[in-house]
Amino acid sequence: MTDLNTFLQRNVEGYLFEDLQTMKAASPAPGKQAGAVGYPLLMSVFAGIELFGALVSATRFDKDKGAQYFGSFWRNYLYSPDSDRAAAGDTLYQLVRHGLAHVYVTKGDISVFKRVPAMHLVRAPDGSICVDAAQLADDLEHCYKSKVKPLVAGSGRISGASMKVRLEEMVDAYRAQAAQRLPGLQLPPAPTGITSVGSGSAISFVTVSKSRN
Repeated sequence: MTDLNTFLQRNVEGYLFEDLQTMKAASPAPGKQAGAVGYPLLMSVFAGIELFGALVSATRFDKDKGAQYFGSFWRNYLYSPDSDRAAAGDTLYQLVRHGLAHVYVTKGDISVFKRVPAMHLVRAPDGSICVDAAQLADDLEHCYKSKVKPLVAGSGRISGASMKVRLEEMVDAYRAQAAQRLPGLQLPPAPTGITSVGSGSAISFVTVSKSRN
């Protein structure tokens, strides 16, 4: 049985937020202009938004509704007090998330900043849309602490009990998907005697200690 609190502590507060902290602090190598991992930071934040949207959903988890989960959480939790920014989520998911995930470029005139909060979710004089990846990461962590975590201890429609059900549905869906694909992979056996470093965990095994690199 999936333990929601263990998942939140390890996968969210551990892997996700600690990775975000590491990427926020990253800078280009000496003498380089590129390499501040702004795109990976933004992609990771977008994944976190989609995850939280799935967990706080009132309906059964569907692995094909990522855009819906992202948009709902962006509007109703992340930027709910700001109607203009709240309305931008669906467009950014399509143009930023899909662009970076598939071809590592944003679609259209969208500029990604890092540690320039004044350039977060604003339109520049040239008409381009600006997103600050570090500010978005900060906003997500604050939203998690102020809006999501309190629900875990609550007893309303969206609560720790409902989130536990969503997580179990997510685990079941991804385990079933993996069962159809992984057995057919013809990969050589791993060398023996190597100790793996626990830098992450597969959601299919959230109750078992598994590592990834």
